Amino acid sequence: MPRQSHKKSRKGCQQCKDRKVKCDETRPKCTNCTKRSVECLFPPPGATTRSRSRVYQAQQRSLQGSREEISTTTHMSPIEDMSPAMGVAEMVLLHQYSVSTCFTISRNLALRTVWQIHIPHFGFSSPIVLRGIMALSALHLVQLKPEYQDSYLDQAELHHETALQMAAAALQKIDKENAPSIYVFSLLACIFSCAKPRKPEDFWKVIDQIIEWLNLIRGTVSILLLNEHDGFIKNGPLSPLFILGHRKSLEWEARIQPSFNAIENLGKSFATIHEMGSRNCETADIFMWLVRAPDHYLHFFHQRKPEALVIFGFFCMIIRELEWTWWMQGASSHLLQGIYYHLGEEHRCWLHWPMQQLGLVSSFP
Repeated sequence: MPRQSHKKSRKGCQQCKDRKVKCDETRPKCTNCTKRSVECLFPPPGATTRSRSRVYQAQQRSLQGSREEISTTTHMSPIEDMSPAMGVAEMVLLHQYSVSTCFTISRNLALRTVWQIHIPHFGFSSPIVLRGIMALSALHLVQLKPEYQDSYLDQAELHHETALQMAAAALQKIDKENAPSIYVFSLLACIFSCAKPRKPEDFWKVIDQIIEWLNLIRGTVSILLLNEHDGFIKNGPLSPLFILGHRKSLEWEARIQPSFNAIENLGKSFATIHEMGSRNCETADIFMWLVRAPDHYLHFFHQRKPEALVIFGFFCMIIRELEWTWWMQGASSHLLQGIYYHLGEEHRCWLHWPMQQLGLVSSFP
C-alpha cells in the first residue's frame, strides 16, 4: 500500500522548511521549534516564496553569524553595502545598549552622557560605529543571558569583524568627516577586546590577548595624533572624553616622552589611583600607562622578554580597579596567571607581590 503523503503547505516556518520537516504552523512558535528551543520565524502574510526567503535571511543573518550580506537592487558603495539590516536581532542589541550597556562604561555622569547620547548619534551616520555598538551589546548579553551565549557570541563576532573591515578601508582616507567615527569605533573595539570571554585555564593565549590590547590602544592614540583631524575629534561632542579631571593634579606632560620608561609611567599610574581613590578612577586613568609605554618596552613585550612580562604583571594591579564593570571582571587575575605561566622559574618570584595582592599566591608553587 503506497505511503500517504501529507499535504504540503507554504505557510510553515522557515526553520521547518530548512530541515524539510512538516510544520504544524502553531503560532507564535511551532511545536518543532519549541521542542528544539530554536527561533521560530514565519513569513509575513501574502509574501512570495522569494520574498519570504529574503526576509528570513535578513532576520537570521545576525543570529546565525552568517557572513553573507543581503543584496539590494540599488547601487551602493562597498562600505555602505556592509551596513546592517535592521531586523529584530539588531533592534534587540540597540535596545540593550540604550538601556544598559551604555551605563557600564564609565561611572562619571558627564562621560555616561557621551556614551548614552552622543555615541549612538555617530552610529546613525556611521555603519562602522553602529556595528561596534551592536558588537559590544551582544557581548554584554553573552554575560547576562548565558543560555543564549552561542547566539549572542556569533552576533558579536559578526558585527565586530565587519566593522573592522570597514574601519580598515576608512583609514585609507581619513578626513574631518570620518575621523570622529573612526575614533569612536577604536574606543568600542578596545572595550570589545577586554570583554571577550576568557576561559579560566587558557593562559597560553594571554600574551596574544595583551598584544591585541596594546595594538588597539596605541592605534586609538595614533588617530588623535593626526594633527589635521585632532580638533574635529576633541572639540566636538566627544570633548568630555578628553577632560582629565583629577589627572590634572599630577601635571603630566601632554605628549608621550621618549625618555620615560615603563616603570616610571607605571609608578605614575599607581600615584593617580592612590590620589583619586579607586571609585573615582576612569577607564582613561587605568589605561594611561599603555598609552605612555615607550616603544622599546612594547618591542620587548612582543618578544616576550621576561622583564617586560613582569612589568605588565604589576600593571594587573591597576587593571583590578576596573573590575567594577562587566567587561573587565576577572581580567587582572586571568592576565597575571597567564604571565606567570609564560615565565621561567628564575623570574616567577618577581611576581610574588602582585600575586599576593590578588590572592593568587596559594594557587601557585
